[in-house]
Amino acid sequence: MFIARNDQPVDMLSIHPLLLSDHPCVVADSTVSYRPVIVLWRAFDVVAFAEDLRRSELVTSVPADVDASSESDCYSTTWPALLDKHAPLTMKRAKER
Repeated sequence: MFIARNDQPVDMLSIHPLLLSDHPCVVADSTVSYRPVIVLWRAFDVVAFAEDLRRSELVTSVPADVDASSESDCYSTTWPALLDKHAPLTMKRAKER
């Protein structure tokens, strides 16, 4: 399995047949660029984050007959939005060595 970002495509080169495992060997090529990022935790406002979480759909709209799929979708949209608002990633300059 390959997990890549949208801006870092993976070129599949070949898939070899099963040999010693029940999983085929996948050969791929990808250009990976390392961009260090940080979160400025000193600026994180816990009270504001907790208040926004309390008012979010994740907490306020939980129906009695909730299914795992809809709850997962809600979690997958609400949680990143809250983190982007309260703890955004900041690009860090890489030091030359």
